[in-house]
Amino acid sequence: MLYLRTAAIFAVSVVAYAQTADTDRTGTSKSSQASQRNSGSTINTKGGTLTSADRTFIENAMKGGRAEVAMGRMAVERASDPAVKQFGQMMIDDHSKANTELEALARQKGVSPPPEASDAKQSQLANMRGDQFDKAYVSMMLADHQKDVAEFQKQARSASDPDVKNFAAKTLPTLQMHLEHVKSLPSLKKG
Repeated sequence: MLYLRTAAIFAVSVVAYAQTADTDRTGTSKSSQASQRNSGSTINTKGGTLTSADRTFIENAMKGGRAEVAMGRMAVERASDPAVKQFGQMMIDDHSKANTELEALARQKGVSPPPEASDAKQSQLANMRGDQFDKAYVSMMLADHQKDVAEFQKQARSASDPDVKNFAAKTLPTLQMHLEHVKSLPSLKKG
């Protein structure tokens, strides 16, 4: 799940943080770094140079992957439909594997993992069980995977960093399979 709102919040946070304007150990002011991020320019990292778009993609993919695993666990525990439980387990397995690869890429590129946090969708699902949970979860997974597939296709074509491009291209078929699978779930047809 990649959240455009999260990207916007991140951009606003970077600007607000940059306004504290002290310098890092390289002597570059934080306001100068924020200006580079927001202008779409490249950002030097220990693993090379990332554009702000590549950095944002990595950060959003980490957040989204974690959320997919957390909601997958909820599905395994709360769903009434065995197919939804099975899909939840698939989310745990596949996204945990992708998360491990992405976190290694993030470390290599000098991108700090975002803090662990529950998202609004997890909070919404927290009080649901049975059919109500199944319908809401499947609907969320459909919308999330439609967005994810589009974003990963874009990054697989146009990411500036070759490692980011390769990660997106490698992960895309799994996300496409998830999208097709979620479309076939009976709970989606009941809604």
